[in-house]
Order: sequence, then C-alpha cells, then structure tokens
Amino acid sequence: MGDPKTARKKSHKPRNPWQMDSLTQELQLLGTYGLRNKKELRRTNTELSRIRKQARQLLAASEEVRSLEEPKLLNSVSRRGFVKKEPSLDDILALEVENLLDRRLQSVVHKKGITRTMNQSRQLITHGHIQIGEKRVTIPSYIVEINEETNVKLDPNSNITIEITPKETDLGSKEPEVKVGETEVKVEEPEVKKDTVEETEVKVEEPEVKKDAKWAVVHVFSSYNNTIVHITDLSGAETIALSSGGKHVKADRFQSSPYAAMKSAQAAVEIAKNKGIESVHIKVRAVGGVGSRTPGPGAQAAIRAIARSGFKVGRIEDTTPIPHDTTRKAGGRRGRRA
Repeated sequence: MGDPKTARKKSHKPRNPWQMDSLTQELQLLGTYGLRNKKELRRTNTELSRIRKQARQLLAASEEVRSLEEPKLLNSVSRRGFVKKEPSLDDILALEVENLLDRRLQSVVHKKGITRTMNQSRQLITHGHIQIGEKRVTIPSYIVEINEETNVKLDPNSNITIEITPKETDLGSKEPEVKVGETEVKVEEPEVKKDTVEETEVKVEEPEVKKDAKWAVVHVFSSYNNTIVHITDLSGAETIALSSGGKHVKADRFQSSPYAAMKSAQAAVEIAKNKGIESVHIKVRAVGGVGSRTPGPGAQAAIRAIARSGFKVGRIEDTTPIPHDTTRKAGGRRGRRA
C-alpha cells in the first residue's frame, strides 16, 4: 500500500533519455497532440506500461485467477476506448501510446470539430468552456469513456463562437477515405512515375558513397566536479581533441558550470574542425557505478555548443555505466573489525 502521506509516482523517466530516435518521437507526439510538456507524455507511457504489465501477469497466472481478473481488465480497457469492443489480452499487449492519447478530452474535442487546433481545445478546456453532459471538465488529460463521447459539447452559456470549415475539423474523421479511393484510380495511370522515383533514390545514395565527410565521436563526461569533452575517431582509439572545464575557469567550483562546459566544447570543436571533421556522434556519460547516474549541469550546455558549431550531429547516446548487480565502493572498511 505504501505511505498514505506520499503519493505514488505517476510518471517515470526513460532509461535512455538522450537517444535521438526517442527524442524525435517525443517531439512529434508533443506537437501532434498539443501536450504541455514531456511529463504529460511520460504519464501516458507509465499508464500504458501498467496496463501491459497486468496483461502479462494474467497470461502467466493460473486459470482460476485469470477467469476472475481477466474480464475486469478487458472491461476497463474497452470501456475507455483503448481497444475494440471484444478485446483480448493480445490486443492489450499490442497497444501503443497513441491509442491512449486519442482518448484524452483534448483530442476528443478536436476530433468532434469543436476547435480548429489541439492547442485551442486545450485552452477551451482549461478555461471551463467544455462540458461532458451537465458536468464541466477542466482537465485536458481526462480520459473520455465510450458512453461519454457523445455528450462532449461546448458550454451553451459560453460566449465563445468558433466558425470551422470542414477541412479544419478532419483530425480523425473518416471523410478522407473517399478521397483516397479517388486517388487510387488515378495512381494506376502514371506507373512511369515510380521508375522516376527509384532513379532519384539511386541518385541520393551516390553522394553518400562518394562524400569524404569525416566522422568523429564526441565523448562528453559530465559530473558535478568537472566536464570533459573528448573527441576521437569512430573506433575511439585515436584522440582528435580534448578539453575540460578546468582549462577555462580559475576557481575549482566553476569547473562543472554550464559556462565552462560550453567553452571546453567550443575549444575542442575548433581543433576538430581544423583537422577536417564535419560530422559527429555524441556520447554523454555520467560517473555511473556507485556514483551519480545522471549527467552534471554541463552536459546540456556542451551538447548545445556542439550542435551550434556547424557539425552534422548523428546519434546522441547515454553511455553511463550502470551496474546490474552491485559494485564495491572505494575506500577501506571503517570502524571496528573482528
């Protein structure tokens, strides 16, 4: 049950927050669904993982427990519209975060054509202009159940009037399917265009083989004592440039500051540019082990300085060493020993 004074965590941070693919996907979801920050997205991901965990536990449970608990889970998921009317545990395991985001009140208001954009629907909800039946709801993340969806409407006492053309309301409507059918008939005629597309794809691949762009790896070690920027070749065996925060500040307490990290990154980048480096991969590392597993304050400043320097950035990875069992702390045994 836990301590009733402290609430349970509603969101968890991802294990690898610096991966380029996950960062791009998060930004796309934030823009598509009009989310305020990444915390709202992580809450949805946590809820999704909780539902999947229940489904996995039921698959491994005995028949007696499964016959009691499985209908409850399936009814809860279908009632909120995450899956179809007659779901199974496999459907729950196949859920994506978009299935949960589509059932938010903010998304439902936009799909019903009440607002033009997701951000506009968020404004109307937070300012109390949206009702579900006779109840006013001011929470954009409210999960709308199937039987409540028809009752979502604009408050009749509201003095806001929004004129929307049919094209602006089509976020999730099925009207464009007719247009798709029309285009399918037209696509059959110009089959020659497919060859032209293939030719362009071949032409795009040629410069990648011919170009002499030199790649390197930027290792950013960021602790709460210092920030070290180390640029090597792709194998990591040869050092191209090396700089640390202690070279650019006088006081020891400023070595881990964002300013020192920015200056050290700029100095290392300047040396690498003179040696012909054009593209880099970035690997961020904290102390790890028994120490801190989160990068220090200079990590983001160093990454920004590298990105603004004109380098083409490939991947951004978190390479902090995390022990799977335990590691022994430094120092001897203290106190009385037998």
